Amino acid sequence: MADQQAIDTAASMTAVAAKTAVAGGAAGVITSVGGLDIGLLISILAAIGGLVVSFFGFLVTWYYKYKADQRAQELHEIEVMKEKGECDVKQD
Repeated sequence: MADQQAIDTAASMTAVAAKTAVAGGAAGVITSVGGLDIGLLISILAAIGGLVVSFFGFLVTWYYKYKADQRAQELHEIEVMKEKGECDVKQD
């Protein structure tokens, strides 16, 4: 359950990062038309912030997917052992 929460959190972080990058790009276009240097600086910082948040969201998603794959592999190995009769586990 905690893994699903982390995946949902990473997905929402990625969505926020994408929106931040779009907002930064829009601010950059507006400031380039208006010629405001401070606005361009803010838009560049917003775009870089969006990229950083997206990258960390990707890393979190990748980590939890890796852990889920490990668990699935362990369960598969247990099932194979059960089918071969190598497991002495009794089910209640």
